[in-house]
Amino acid sequence: HKSEMWVEGELDYSGQIVAKLEQFSSACSKPSIHFFGHTHAYSRGVSRDHAHAMVNVASAGGNLDYFGEYKQADYPEFAVSQDEYGFVLVDVTAGDDPSFEIKRISRGDESRKLNNVERDSLKIRKNNTKPYQPEILWPSSPSIDASCSTMVASLFADADKDRFGGAHWQLSHDCNDFSNPIVDSWYQDKNIWDEKDTRAGMAPNRFDVGSLVAGQQYCVRTRFRDASLAWSDWSQPKAFSATGGSLTANLLQNPGAEDGTTHWQGTGPIESLTNNQCDAVTAHSGSRFFAVGGVCAGESQYGEAFERVDLTSYSANIDAGTVQAHFGGLMRNYNGSDKPELLLIFKDASLNTLSTTTSLSSQTASWQQKSAKVNVPVNTRYVDFVLKGTRFGGSDNDSYFDDLSLQLNLSASQCATVNDAPPTGAPATHVTQLPVSSGNLLQNPDAEAGTNGWSGAGPIESLQNNQCDSIPAYQGARFFAVGGICSGESASGSAWQRISVQQYAALIANGQAQVYFGGYMRDYSGNDIPAIELTFIDKNGNTLATSQTLSNQTSSWQLKSHQQLIPVGTAFIDFTVSGSRNHGSDNDSYFDNLELKVLVD
Repeated sequence: HKSEMWVEGELDYSGQIVAKLEQFSSACSKPSIHFFGHTHAYSRGVSRDHAHAMVNVASAGGNLDYFGEYKQADYPEFAVSQDEYGFVLVDVTAGDDPSFEIKRISRGDESRKLNNVERDSLKIRKNNTKPYQPEILWPSSPSIDASCSTMVASLFADADKDRFGGAHWQLSHDCNDFSNPIVDSWYQDKNIWDEKDTRAGMAPNRFDVGSLVAGQQYCVRTRFRDASLAWSDWSQPKAFSATGGSLTANLLQNPGAEDGTTHWQGTGPIESLTNNQCDAVTAHSGSRFFAVGGVCAGESQYGEAFERVDLTSYSANIDAGTVQAHFGGLMRNYNGSDKPELLLIFKDASLNTLSTTTSLSSQTASWQQKSAKVNVPVNTRYVDFVLKGTRFGGSDNDSYFDDLSLQLNLSASQCATVNDAPPTGAPATHVTQLPVSSGNLLQNPDAEAGTNGWSGAGPIESLQNNQCDSIPAYQGARFFAVGGICSGESASGSAWQRISVQQYAALIANGQAQVYFGGYMRDYSGNDIPAIELTFIDKNGNTLATSQTLSNQTSSWQLKSHQQLIPVGTAFIDFTVSGSRNHGSDNDSYFDNLELKVLVD
């Protein structure tokens, strides 16, 4: 039995009782629920493989178990935890369609009083149709680049019109054997932890399986759960192989503290500790690990250290815009309170900061692997691998790190844009998953794949740096010219892509979807005019409206962008690039890094 807010209160005996309830639910096809207390906070969760709910109904009084005060753990079984006073109402319905509904009524905490505010609810029905079987949309081909590791399934759909409740993903080397999967991960529709939903903005039907190894065979499958705890059938497994994406060796010189604190710098304090030294923890591997913030000496509220890695030898690849950084490591604390974090800071040759990644962290009392991959900015020559430790309880700053890693993918491909789609046979009224804000919906937005994806009279060309006496690309090795440079020179030219936004129909109808569009534009000498414009089209092909026109009549790359509400009834958006010649024989209307995104409220 698990308790997120007070791990010390977990008992094996309680777990045995929960197991019997889970077995009852599965054997009798009846959902069940158990209520518990002792932990002075509210938590609500469900079992993964059984229609069983668990609710900590506390606390009516006494001392609350505040976040960061005791050893705590963010378990996948729990969707909500709140350190507040309150109570739970249970409404049970009998008859032909039995159900039960719980509502959490909050009274706030010692510093913020609430007057019987409903803060959470859950309704479970016995008669519940399982969701539609999901389909794997990505990978969509037998082989993919190893850097494109985000799997995509069809949108969640449910005949009862239940909302999305959870997803379960598995990755194996063999489509006929998922008994010991490489990845076996599940998540729920939300994860309210310390007043933040850690899944906010994350698409339920998309999941990053982590690092893929070039040359390896894989198979992925998923299943979806509705809010009444019914799982769909597993999707048909999708086999694929990983290609390209070869990674460098680990670029960190002392990634596991085995060489003390050599190569690490910064204000610290940073320590290289042996197993259980100064009443700390044991290493994940080897005989040592890092502590940042002070354990044996120099204990402080906050600590920071970094290792600077010279990337000069990779400058040609980096400036071509084709390099990804894969980074991560093992992190933990002592009792669930303190917060270890790691991130990257990219710097140019003069050590000016170009960009900073978001932090990876793991506020748990066991070693957890955290990793991410990001594009390395053009002009990067150094990267700082930064470790941070923040103390939230006690005197020691128990922010621990081990087995850190920084690798470069020198030939990272641009991953395909995969548009959301419902499962086969599901009517639109059964699709209850609302899409989140999209990524870039344009295919080949930067000419690196020639003119693939672009239609129209043109002429449109994908040019290399200075080809036909033109200009260098803004980023990468290529850029677009519209109107004719190397051939077909004309006074005007245009090309377009038609993008379906039908998956956002409900949000568009309610005025909850906006479009962001733009890109980098320039000409040769300040005369010709490159321009971008959108056309909004309904499902019958009728034009509803056009956007404002973006242009840049200068001889240097400039980003031009605009954001606006998508008109009601829009099913498609035409993204059009055009070039108008005002001087000379060439039509010097140039484009790079074009972008079209749908943003939802």
